Amino acid sequence: MLENNKLFYHLRGLYFYFYPKFLLDKDTILKDIESRVDYAYIKERVDYYNKLESSQKTLDSANYAGWATKNIETKMSEKPPYAKTTIKNFKLPIKGFTYFFDSYEYLRYFKKELEFILKKGDINYNLELPCICKSRPINSKNFNNILLNLDKVRHFRFIDDKIAYENKDDILYFRGGGISKP
Repeated sequence: MLENNKLFYHLRGLYFYFYPKFLLDKDTILKDIESRVDYAYIKERVDYYNKLESSQKTLDSANYAGWATKNIETKMSEKPPYAKTTIKNFKLPIKGFTYFFDSYEYLRYFKKELEFILKKGDINYNLELPCICKSRPINSKNFNNILLNLDKVRHFRFIDDKIAYENKDDILYFRGGGISKP
């Protein structure tokens, strides 16, 4: 279970953080992407995670300031309402490394001036501004919730199951509550 060991996970994150930026070559990674056999599948997955139609400038200061002013009274549980930053200013935090390392692993390939918002925790509502988050509601208005595999060390555990699926018992276990009719 080394893949879910937080110490090794954070050491890996530190490796990505301190890896020299001039050695990152995103052009080599994306060079032959369209000629890959699975390109259609890759594009389908990217379009699922990021439903934004274009790269419109949605985080300009007027939009951001307007949203923050309008919603501070109604969403007091969110402090701050949205924490906008740039990749250049996205620095190693004092605590809460997991979201930082999971997002920085991919954000490091983008230009330093790119502005983004990272929403922590479980998001079960439609966001008003495009934000990177780990979850979103299942509906047609969730296009501002841009999914990224966050908190991987907690949520993505792969078990080496020695029993083949065909050899398993045909049993269902349910942990949820039942609905009772009056």
